Amino acid sequence: MGNTINLGPLALDVAIATFILAYIFSFLLLSIIGRKFTIDQKWIRSNFDGALFAALIGARLGFVIAYWPAFQDKPWTIFYFWQSGYFLNTGLITWFAFMLGKVVFMGTEQRKQQIGALSLHLSIFLTCYLLTSLVVNGGINPGANPGTVSGNMSGTMSGTTKDAFPKLTNFQMQNIQGEPKSFDDLKGQPVIINFWATWCGPCRREMQLLNDSYHQYQSQGINLVAVNMSEPLDQVVTFLAENKLDLPVWIDGIDTGEDVFHGLGGQVLPTTLFVDSQSEIQRIRVGELSSGTMLQGILDIQNQGSSLP
Repeated sequence: MGNTINLGPLALDVAIATFILAYIFSFLLLSIIGRKFTIDQKWIRSNFDGALFAALIGARLGFVIAYWPAFQDKPWTIFYFWQSGYFLNTGLITWFAFMLGKVVFMGTEQRKQQIGALSLHLSIFLTCYLLTSLVVNGGINPGANPGTVSGNMSGTMSGTTKDAFPKLTNFQMQNIQGEPKSFDDLKGQPVIINFWATWCGPCRREMQLLNDSYHQYQSQGINLVAVNMSEPLDQVVTFLAENKLDLPVWIDGIDTGEDVFHGLGGQVLPTTLFVDSQSEIQRIRVGELSSGTMLQGILDIQNQGSSLP
């Protein structure tokens, strides 16, 4: 599924956005009900705040454990909570564990008083979560029918399942040396296609990671191409030289970077496609890459998306 919902230029992780929206709605509803039935409002606030914090920590740790090789050399990046990289399932497990702990460590009298509120909390949250999931996945970020993508493309990058991702066919550009390049040149091997621009702050920050990944994984048969958004050649070359980057960069040719990107339904930079050896998109990452999300996408296309969520 698509990993973000787009609000103008802002990209939010779907899993986290869904959880937080459900948290807000359920908190408001329980507060209203609590006032009517004299449930302790202080207990409600501390309960919700603690559960939310525990769930976010659990969701982050689940991702870190699954993709530990991406963090072991720079363990401090575990605490870069603003970056994408959360597992909703482990977040929910942690949330339930926290709520269960609240019951276990209550005194007998308090347990009798609060067990009803806790049950109400659970039922309201789960109802809000299910309804929010339907809105976020089916409304804000709807899937699209698979399309065929070429120089004059149609489709969307906001598909909710892999089947909703557009089908990639050939597009023709050139590298910064002026040599013609096309997507057909990359067929038969996994490829990472990153859309970027020099004016885009998150793009600039992730370029070193892309450059390092290019050198690390090309020996494993994985191609990487950074497709520029139709900027002047001298501007692109200057940026690459100043930052000592030598990854493959494609610029406007027969097709333009902007046409390719917008034809795919792209709206937010940076956006990265992880494409397997069958030219099937296995994952679309909207927003700045981290070492963890890069490894996640690479494992997807190495295994053709069959082994990890």
